Amino acid sequence: MQLLHLQYFCAVAKSQNITKTAAELWISQPALSRAIRSLENELGCELFDRVGKNIILNDTGRLFYERVSGSISQLDEAIKMVRVRAAERPGEIRVRMRAAECTAHELKSSFNQLHPEINLKIVSSFTGDADDISDCDFLIYATPDRHKELDNIELLEERLMLVMNKSHPLASSESITLEQAVKYPFQILKEGENLRSNLLYICHQLGYTPQISLTAADTYAMLDLYNNPQALAIVPEFTMRNVPSRDVIIRPLEDEICKRSIFLAYLPHINENQRIFAKHCKDFFANYS
Repeated sequence: MQLLHLQYFCAVAKSQNITKTAAELWISQPALSRAIRSLENELGCELFDRVGKNIILNDTGRLFYERVSGSISQLDEAIKMVRVRAAERPGEIRVRMRAAECTAHELKSSFNQLHPEINLKIVSSFTGDADDISDCDFLIYATPDRHKELDNIELLEERLMLVMNKSHPLASSESITLEQAVKYPFQILKEGENLRSNLLYICHQLGYTPQISLTAADTYAMLDLYNNPQALAIVPEFTMRNVPSRDVIIRPLEDEICKRSIFLAYLPHINENQRIFAKHCKDFFANYS
């Protein structure tokens, strides 16, 4: 039984309004509904009565809420206390990257050279969960996501570029619109990856539906266009300078919307070491523009 599902249940039980609770939790309404359904399936009973668009705790739900809510409140308080203690712990900074992962090694090396006394830990995550910040000090992510509940520093804005085989019909064009690109199939990354989200987002905003010829497990597979010369892939302009593929060329997408911004997000009240990292991170990405 997932703790997150229990927390979601308690939040919905308080408001008895899926739409309002989803907005407060910064998750989508369908995702919240699926979490509640998953919990009910695991328990083998319904916790709410659905009356039209309303959701109301039934007798079983009220009993379950009475038993669970106190424990969840105590657990939330314990997590807050631990996070405060961890934030005060000197000499360690934890960073979760959901975008610009290609820069992780360079970012860590440059920081370690200047501040060897601080242990910088960087991990990658592509879940897109709103609680990615719960077990780290900083979150590096990119649009179209936006974590308004956190403090954010915009690190970099970069264009989205098309990668194609040298024999692709668009290879002779110096600048390409998305309208031209969507006539050809795309190779994209798996669910949750930022570059996938960007492609689907910009296509949706401009009213296009991309053709997906391959869903790749990693960047190398996505950019392997040797055996599919008609396919296209999308990469960021700066944070993926070295495209790991053969016989390809890169062209900019000229639509104004075809950009992404990289953000550094964190909770308020950071300590001195964390301020040092935030400044270093801002300076580091400034060199990419």
